[in-house]
Amino acid sequence: AVMAQLQARGIAFITRRRRTRKRVGAALSAPASQWRRLNLPALTRQFRTPRVLESLVMLPDYPDPIRQLVITELGHEEPTILLTNQLQTPLVTLITRYAQRMLIENGIADAINFFHLDALSSMIGLKVDFDLQVTLMATSLYRLMAQRIDREYRRATAKTLFRKLFD
Repeated sequence: AVMAQLQARGIAFITRRRRTRKRVGAALSAPASQWRRLNLPALTRQFRTPRVLESLVMLPDYPDPIRQLVITELGHEEPTILLTNQLQTPLVTLITRYAQRMLIENGIADAINFFHLDALSSMIGLKVDFDLQVTLMATSLYRLMAQRIDREYRRATAKTLFRKLFD
């Protein structure tokens, strides 16, 4: 229903769809001829050639067919299932945008897990802003240090860097 509201307002969206056994099973049993192999342009990506199954599906509370992408070989064990109302946008553009979003979400998750961002020291707005700023600065310093140390640490999380180098 919320996606229908976005569609009615003319807002383009892309979101992950929950993986159910039935949904994943149906996608993985699709004939090989329906799958497309893509070449993602980013040179720094480890997984540059995912396979994609594209289809139009109907959802409850959504008025029109919606574009569904099932993506494998993107670095996850399970396929990633995306829904979007962007029917004409090229697949490479959609998947690259999704991957960029996931990098941001992973960075936030890292800050929450290692720097305890979800356990702020005060309910006062100014203090929360300060805690967030200090956390972002610490994350940046860990990233800078990882870039200068060695290749094997360039993609390490702050938690891994702390455990292996400081603790």
